[in-house]
Amino acid sequence: MGNVGITYKIYLEADADPKQIVEFIRSWADVRDWKVEELGFGIRVLKLLLITEDKGGTEEVDNKISSINGVSQLEVESVTLI
Repeated sequence: MGNVGITYKIYLEADADPKQIVEFIRSWADVRDWKVEELGFGIRVLKLLLITEDKGGTEEVDNKISSINGVSQLEVESVTLI
């Protein structure tokens, strides 16, 4: 098995600190790039690229990110073998 690059679109709650969320994810995954986009009406999205082991799906990582305080929902934008 190799590694995969996963691009996430993480919707943030109003009071969430994206830097803290990224630092928490960095404690267990290789975060390569991230940025915050303002969608309007106070809605912010954290776009994140991380590298992790290919375990046959993104479910484990999805669950870890979804359980973080300040994350309201997430979408997987892409998964690429590295």
